[in-house]
Amino acid sequence: MATIQMQRATILVLKQDWHRCTHALMRSELFEPCEEITWEDGDLHLTREQASDALAAYAELEHHLQTILTRFGVTVDPEIIAQADPFQDLASLKQTVEDVRAQLAQHDRERDQLHHRIRALERAQVLYQSLAERGLSLELIRGAQRLLIRLGWISQQVLTQLQTALQAIPAMVEPLAALGQETLLLAVTFPAQREIIDSTLLGAGFQPQNVDVLDEASSLNDLPSTLHSLRAQEAQLMRAYADTQQHWLYRLVRALHQVQTNRLILECEKFGGVAGPATVFQGWVPETGTTVVETQIAQATQGRYWIRWEPVTFDSPEPQPKTTVPILHQNPILIQPFQRLIKAYGEPTYGEIDPTPIFALSFLLMFGMMFGDLGQGAVLAAIGYGLFRRMPGREDIAILFMECGASSMLFGVLYGNIFGLEALPALWFRPMEHVPFFLNMSLLFGMSMITLGFVLNIANALRRRAYAEAVFGKNGLAAALFYWILAGLAIRYLLGEYSITALDPWITGTVTVLFMLMLFHQPLLRWIHGQRPLIHPPVLTSLFESVIEAVDTVARYAANTVSFLRVAAFALMHVALFVVIFTIADMLAHLAGGTLWYWLTVALGNILVIVVEGVIVTIQVLRLEYYEFFTKFYSGEGRPFRPMASLVQARQREE
Repeated sequence: MATIQMQRATILVLKQDWHRCTHALMRSELFEPCEEITWEDGDLHLTREQASDALAAYAELEHHLQTILTRFGVTVDPEIIAQADPFQDLASLKQTVEDVRAQLAQHDRERDQLHHRIRALERAQVLYQSLAERGLSLELIRGAQRLLIRLGWISQQVLTQLQTALQAIPAMVEPLAALGQETLLLAVTFPAQREIIDSTLLGAGFQPQNVDVLDEASSLNDLPSTLHSLRAQEAQLMRAYADTQQHWLYRLVRALHQVQTNRLILECEKFGGVAGPATVFQGWVPETGTTVVETQIAQATQGRYWIRWEPVTFDSPEPQPKTTVPILHQNPILIQPFQRLIKAYGEPTYGEIDPTPIFALSFLLMFGMMFGDLGQGAVLAAIGYGLFRRMPGREDIAILFMECGASSMLFGVLYGNIFGLEALPALWFRPMEHVPFFLNMSLLFGMSMITLGFVLNIANALRRRAYAEAVFGKNGLAAALFYWILAGLAIRYLLGEYSITALDPWITGTVTVLFMLMLFHQPLLRWIHGQRPLIHPPVLTSLFESVIEAVDTVARYAANTVSFLRVAAFALMHVALFVVIFTIADMLAHLAGGTLWYWLTVALGNILVIVVEGVIVTIQVLRLEYYEFFTKFYSGEGRPFRPMASLVQARQREE
């Protein structure tokens, strides 16, 4: 239950094996490249521009393939395939894309031509039928001398607006028939209105009807058979399109994966460098994955490689900044959900103790203490189980619900509480009947958490071999002793065993010395490290700031401890809410149908408490963890381990 130790890998391969080595590192998902490469024998020239043409070609191919597959209604998830070579594959992939685009373009041309012919004949059929119904003919329209006649199609959505616009001129506007979402429109006016009516029709999207589309002497006898023949051709064309889609689909998906893999290879190679005839990668590999990485490189290059491993220990005293080393967690599945909650605060730096197990245990303890109810805990656990079974990908949330529910059930048994009813024998105590005890217990729990924070801070400093910080740091041993003495005095005072006015001189002297160490811990650390000056000028200002900081630190210790009283406060609020709910239920029980109203009120009250108080309690627990506990030892300035392919894909999405 910790973070995995990292090793820094320097990998050399021949240029001819570079693509295969990069591909192997990508597929391993165990290598995170360094942004900059350091080399003892000279500078390395980063290869950021050598493959720009190939990258542009692959980006264009990926765009074309995505467009075609989207047209086919297919969504493809990214996948790194087993065999890929960016330069050898490029020509064949281009040919594949060109072939399928040519076939689709030919299909589109034939479809558009056929669709245009069908639409023209359908319009003609509607035209002749509507004219015949009104006793009109095309000869009459063609032969009009003193009238200006416009015959054509317009969208039904703008018909009313068009008729309104033409009311200002002497014109007759008559809808003759409808075809789909279009209307066949006949507009008749005088030639003097030509400019006005033509501009108005043009603005409305008017499409003139070709009056010569058919010879009227041939009547309409041939139209049905012609349309039937054209629609049969259209159906045949669609079947051919479906066959084309079926023929190309697998090859296109495969080609897309190949393009994406090759593009990733070229992008990942930007992290590499050239050293003579060889190419170099440097990066981080988890200690548990070094054998796998080296084996895959050996297979990809047929043994033509050299690799150097540099272990980076957690307690390394070297000046190398540990924040550059990534973090990879190794925690059991039951506490992995708490990693996300810790990540919201920040990742641990390399060498820092992973707080996930401690965070998980303390989170569940505080949640259960605040939300102790056997019935409501069972509801939370059931919700979590349902999410776990029916919502893949939400396992973390589901496990968190189940664990919080189990903790609530445990404390519900200890409190003797089920759905707000004190119907069970309390195995520990009932909160409302032992309020002073509960408050004192919350304070003791808070003191224990803060003490644990001091211990973890000291342990982190010792792991870094920062012995001076472990003793004299802001939350070091001296500060911890100061807190423990004051906490012990407070406990004895609360128990009535000690008087503030009767402090032992040794205690007074020790507290004074420890406070002075806290006051001057910065100059003391600078003196130990050989840094000068001990106090930054102006001296009086620095001393005044040190006094304020020391007093603020003492006040924070007291505030941190008192904050844990909210553990008892929210547990008591939980009980008080049910007192209110049952009081209202008892009042409603005297109405008509009182039994129904009683249990309905109890049920709705439980739902309200589960939702509202559950959220509030979670927020309060996180606040105690983040601000009262983590601030004692946890920096949260680390960064997670990111495999090379995932790192490049994330940057591509950001672009």
